[in-house]
Amino acid sequence: MSRHQPCFEKWQQRFAVMFAVVGGLGLLIPLRTQGQVDWVVTINFKNGDTPAYTVDRTPTTGGSCMYEAPADGNAYRLEICPHDTISWRALTPKGMHDVTIFHEDAIFKDTQGNPLGHWMRTSDASPTPVATPSVPPNINIEHVYSVAVYDRSGKVLYAHDPKLIIGTGTAVGVTREQVKEQLGVVDKNARELVKQLQEAAKTPQFFKSNDAAKDAEEDAEKIRKLVEEIQKKLATQ
Repeated sequence: MSRHQPCFEKWQQRFAVMFAVVGGLGLLIPLRTQGQVDWVVTINFKNGDTPAYTVDRTPTTGGSCMYEAPADGNAYRLEICPHDTISWRALTPKGMHDVTIFHEDAIFKDTQGNPLGHWMRTSDASPTPVATPSVPPNINIEHVYSVAVYDRSGKVLYAHDPKLIIGTGTAVGVTREQVKEQLGVVDKNARELVKQLQEAAKTPQFFKSNDAAKDAEEDAEKIRKLVEEIQKKLATQ
């Protein structure tokens, strides 16, 4: 038995080292809470001084947050939930760059709960360290932050000021897509109503007067135009 003892001790040491390493890695790997949504924002300056924003959402739908990933290019105003994680990365024409993100409000902490302050930095295509909100949700507050990206190869400095909202994820109870769908229904009905009123005006005694028929048609057209204006406002957010 004594001949095998040194070997046994050696494996004990190896397991001890492996346990310590795995334990240390466990501290570095963020634990994903049930229902949590992870957001990665890509700020793309490849096509000019005004960046296009895209968002990778994991999972793509569902989780504990009702907010969906905005349409490509429109993620400069992003809504996330209080238990989500988020990180940023940038793209430039040359690919070699330094990224600095300044948050006017110090609203983030790291996965260990430590405050991250106002500054986040990274370089090239690497994302910033994962952050999670440290402030209560409030859908009425837009947290403005500034993005500065210095392209080391092209020696060009890019800058932009996006917005972020820490929402409740359930307060509105409806998604933007659902609103768009309902507006589409109203728009279709309003257009059909205009046609029906035009036909109805040809029917004697359908309206009290010709002026009343004209007013009704104009009112229906106003509804259609109002829906159109709301649709435009949704598309620019």
